[in-house]
Amino acid sequence: MRLITWNIQCGKGCDGVIDLARIVAVAKEMADADIYCFQEVSDNFANFDGGADQPAQLAALLPDHRPIFRPAIESVDATGGVHRFGNMTLSRLPIVQVANHLLPWPGANARRSMRRHALEVTIQTGFGPLRVVNTHLEYHVAAQREAQIARHRNGAPVLVSDTALDPVTAPYFETLYAPLSIRSSASIPLLKDGVWVATFAVQHDEPREWTEDEVTLLQDVAQRVWEAMERARAELALREANASLEAKVAERTADLRASNDALNGFTYHVAHDLRAPLRTIVSTSRIVQEDFG
Repeated sequence: MRLITWNIQCGKGCDGVIDLARIVAVAKEMADADIYCFQEVSDNFANFDGGADQPAQLAALLPDHRPIFRPAIESVDATGGVHRFGNMTLSRLPIVQVANHLLPWPGANARRSMRRHALEVTIQTGFGPLRVVNTHLEYHVAAQREAQIARHRNGAPVLVSDTALDPVTAPYFETLYAPLSIRSSASIPLLKDGVWVATFAVQHDEPREWTEDEVTLLQDVAQRVWEAMERARAELALREANASLEAKVAERTADLRASNDALNGFTYHVAHDLRAPLRTIVSTSRIVQEDFG
């Protein structure tokens, strides 16, 4: 499997020209990749893309790959126009699951920086499911970058007491959270051997401060749910293995029965063919015994 990851910076080349066709051509020259991970893809941000829909353009340039685009930044202007900026993963292999994770942004207004996220795509490969995380950490502010790395490594809970006021969720409140009646949320990531495997999320329709006891309870529930899923997978694998074993036993039993039937037939024929010679030997032995005592 071949994978290319590239911060394409909205398709801008060293000459300052935005040309996505050139970007894709260069990427293909590097390798005919099964998976392309592009960062800093823009949609309808005139300063970055001239008002173009870059996710749609990239999808058209790689028609044999399934495109997955998710924004780190999404805003709606006064005329209702939607502007998005984020990462994009394109896969030739089947995609089975997609998740988008906003990363920490401490001191968002203190220095030049932007919202970052991790686009997680689970891909079915010949050697099993593969989780590909496409991300671009903060460049200008070391503290933000370190917090984002820690989020990946430690899986710290993400607690939002009010989606209308939280600096992470407030820009998306009207378009995302309000229609779903989500005013508070708690997301508990699960890591196994340092790998992010799942996120357990709870939402509430009213603002709330999540207590330490509640977070502990959610972590316990998330762990129990994961363990139950693992047991279910193990039981399914055991049932499939048993069914396969039973089929093999039945097949070998049939082969053994066929072999026994063939051996019995052979024994019958041998016994039948030996009767006449044996009768002659017995008769000759009697004559010899009678004549010579």
